[in-house]
Amino acid sequence: MVGPAASYGIKATVPAAVASGRQAQVLGLGQMESPMSPAAVSYPEPARAVTLNECRQNLAGDSQVSIKSRFAVCTGLKVVTVWAKPSGAVGTSSYTVCVRGTVPKETDRTICFDYDVSDFTAVGSTGVSGLKIGLKGDVAQDWPAAATPAVTPLERLAEAAGSLPIAM
Repeated sequence: MVGPAASYGIKATVPAAVASGRQAQVLGLGQMESPMSPAAVSYPEPARAVTLNECRQNLAGDSQVSIKSRFAVCTGLKVVTVWAKPSGAVGTSSYTVCVRGTVPKETDRTICFDYDVSDFTAVGSTGVSGLKIGLKGDVAQDWPAAATPAVTPLERLAEAAGSLPIAM
């Protein structure tokens, strides 16, 4: 170890990533002790599911979306209704909606959505007993050819910046 990290701790005795002998041969790495080539490292398969409890825990703060992996995401919303009469508020009711989106199969590009409605509360005089909750999901189909970028293209950024010195 070199640099400031050398004085901080001791060198690990087990390498973080080591290619097998077969991987080293295929990659042309010979008999290197611990090659750190990106192809030499195998990563775990990304999560393809998210539980309701995981979703709730990750949305407990100010987060509006929780991303467990590129195949498992969730979002949630607490709906509060204030029940009123001409004389003023007479009660409140609330419930929580969590939507979990997953791509369960590697061979399929289908997105599955699970809608969980929970945490029903009612205080005071409400009409919550006759309340029906209907949820309908819709995924906008905006194909790449029709999509408009949300960021400024590099050409426009270069125009706005003017001529910059180029290092050669």
